[in-house]
Amino acid sequence: MSLFPNDQYAISVSRDRCLLTWDCGHSWCGVLLRDNMRDLRAEKRLTAHRERHGGINCLAVASNQTTVITAGQEKTLTTWDLRMADPVRIIDLDEEVLALSMTHDDAFLATAGTGQTVKVWDIRNDQAWYRCPAVERGHKLRVSGAMPELRVSSAASGEQLLTAALEEAALASSLAKLLKAEVFRSLGVPAVRQKLFLEGQELSEGSWLSLGQPSEVFVVLQCAAQRFGAELVSAAAAGDAAMVQRVLAQYQDPNCRSRGLAPLHLAAENGHAPCLRLLLAAAADLHAADDAGETALHSAAWRGQKEAAECLLQAGAEAARVNENQDTALHLAAWNGHLAVAQLLLQHDAPINAGNEAGDTPLHLAAQSGHQALVRLLLLRGADLHAELTSGETPLHLAAWRGQAAVASALLEAKAALEARSSSGDSALILGAWGGHRDLCGLLLRRNAEAQAANLRGDTALVLALRNNDLGTAQCLLRYLPPPLPKEAVLEVVDLIQAAERNQLAADLAESPLRA
Repeated sequence: MSLFPNDQYAISVSRDRCLLTWDCGHSWCGVLLRDNMRDLRAEKRLTAHRERHGGINCLAVASNQTTVITAGQEKTLTTWDLRMADPVRIIDLDEEVLALSMTHDDAFLATAGTGQTVKVWDIRNDQAWYRCPAVERGHKLRVSGAMPELRVSSAASGEQLLTAALEEAALASSLAKLLKAEVFRSLGVPAVRQKLFLEGQELSEGSWLSLGQPSEVFVVLQCAAQRFGAELVSAAAAGDAAMVQRVLAQYQDPNCRSRGLAPLHLAAENGHAPCLRLLLAAAADLHAADDAGETALHSAAWRGQKEAAECLLQAGAEAARVNENQDTALHLAAWNGHLAVAQLLLQHDAPINAGNEAGDTPLHLAAQSGHQALVRLLLLRGADLHAELTSGETPLHLAAWRGQAAVASALLEAKAALEARSSSGDSALILGAWGGHRDLCGLLLRRNAEAQAANLRGDTALVLALRNNDLGTAQCLLRYLPPPLPKEAVLEVVDLIQAAERNQLAADLAESPLRA
């Protein structure tokens, strides 16, 4: 039986194949069952539907309060519209369903049945997209002999699951911890989903000797339940370690997602290392990728979360992993200028000269973003000064284009090629003038950049400055051009100066108290 949200109407199913809707209050069903319903108020029964064959074991009511899904002996999932006499849809199953539950958004349905599996159905396309084997409780741990040996066998079938020799020295501290670690290593069931029992009581802390040299310990192994992980995702994002531990202890799958978000990614990007450790202990996938192909380490690097990154790297995260754009975690740290995270990644052998899809190395990204300290770190660790994008630009080109004079100075000190050309023939000076960066152009000219150089389109730095009406950059360039100066360029500069003076005069007159 299930109650509707208003607590006035109920719906029941039974082995007599009937699906009945009841009026538990004193008024008619109103808008919900206003039409196409037979009023059976004498019995307080509003609707009656009957399954074709076999009794009904369970039901789930959708949020619209008119759609109901039933299952039972007939080995089907039957969808009903309470306003219609016949079923809306029938899905044939391979087992009798004993229980089912629907998510609050009516998108997914979980069923459990005689086949000892839990299935999660995507109601929109009638497909089961997840199957969880039934939890087998009561595996036995047998510890015996002078040099104890661990044997784990199934209490249900007697099948031996694992055998492992345990060193006597290891038993001196905690038998429970040792057994859980061995079960995790051999069977993959993390400690958070193991319960150990000795003579009916949960196994306490102590060594094998101090616990009386037990010959048999029971372990309860629980499979993760594939739930819709909004609660775990929310706790991981908020850094609520107590809640994360509580939810994981309820057998929540640590790799669940809510709206595409995984707990490990959110804990990493928000810097919640304690939550990360709990998730990893529960066997969260260290290298699981989000929709952009990024791992939790990418998330930590993007946000500059050093402690989270360190936790992931110590757990075995691979610094060379790339996202869908071929960016490593070091690329993301370099782009955002996270010096401490970059240092940590380099200590874990992050590839310093790896190029992404566009050919950007971490040095390219740090240079164009103006992160001088990070540029110096990369140079110190052997970054390639002359690495080129697919379009031929070096880190110096990108620093010039973005007007990053301090970074350009550091690159030139490291002997970057001042006159290197891109595939379009642009030098750093041409790009700096094109971007309107007067100070950057001045720096390059003082380092003897070729002021008259032209790109493949025939444009010089001066031509581009004049085209952009950039008087300051044009004047800077003119000072470094050898005589005779190009007459057309001088005339254009004069025109720019005169125009600037006229504009200033007009502005002064507009503000003058003498204007009449």
